[in-house]
Amino acid sequence: MKIFLIKTGVFFACVFILISIWIYFGLQWEYKNTHVYMSEYQNKIQRLDTLPSPRVIILGGSNAAFGFDSGRIADSLQCNVQNMGLHASIGLRYMLSQTANHLKKDDILVIIPEYEQFFFEYNGSGDILTQAFLYSEKNSWKELNFKQAVNIIDGFPTMEFGRRKLPKEPPHEDAWNYSALNFNEYGDECAHWKADSLKYPMELTQLDQDDSNSSISDYALTDFSSKVKKLREAGYRVFILWPSTIKGNYDLNHKSLTTLQQRLSEYGIQFDAGPEMFLHEDSLMFDADYHVRYEGVERNTDRLIRFLKSHKD
Repeated sequence: MKIFLIKTGVFFACVFILISIWIYFGLQWEYKNTHVYMSEYQNKIQRLDTLPSPRVIILGGSNAAFGFDSGRIADSLQCNVQNMGLHASIGLRYMLSQTANHLKKDDILVIIPEYEQFFFEYNGSGDILTQAFLYSEKNSWKELNFKQAVNIIDGFPTMEFGRRKLPKEPPHEDAWNYSALNFNEYGDECAHWKADSLKYPMELTQLDQDDSNSSISDYALTDFSSKVKKLREAGYRVFILWPSTIKGNYDLNHKSLTTLQQRLSEYGIQFDAGPEMFLHEDSLMFDADYHVRYEGVERNTDRLIRFLKSHKD
């Protein structure tokens, strides 16, 4: 009976592994051969791998993707620029780990994380992290922690059921939607620059319902501060800025964010400019609380250029 149970267990384990491999490579092939929004991640990584230094690298979620005109930054600072922003649910830990592997001498890394990264998004969530993992290099699994691995596995069923909904044709020219075809050579989502605002008023997320700040992630604070310190000790210039967002988002979460700033300082990390640097009024928002219209993109770009010029030494 014992031998039978062992053989049965081994059999089902083998079946599970084979099915997992089939799903993984099947999804990888199907998703890599479409223009689904998250497939832009592989383009960003590939360009980052080949782009000569010195470079300014902008790291964040969609607030970064929708927030800057990197071509103007490149022209103004006379250096290469890569916008790595795509989606907050990739998780700041994964974004930072993957980007750090491609840093070169004289690079400037500008980290612009969404507020949620320090509360509940640091390890990623949903099938977004799973897609980023599929579009990453083969050795990307080596730096995953347990929570990220669980999140990636958890995202496979959603991706499997989403296969039939993958876009087969380019988006219609007259109707903006999320697509990898919307990015320019610098990694900016530029198709929305000429589009009308799609959503008003914006839906906002309260980071702490009971004002206790209990949901600030100790792990995020510890891991993030450790990674930033290691990069700085290795000689890289790293700046941390508040995200581009609607002013109401900051106002709603002011208490939690003030505590976050205090907690980060306890780990020897601080934001290098005030939160107002990239805050915007309602009229400058596009379709989400972290996405600005081109007028906001211009404002963000001007302010980032001035910031980097004032910190060039």
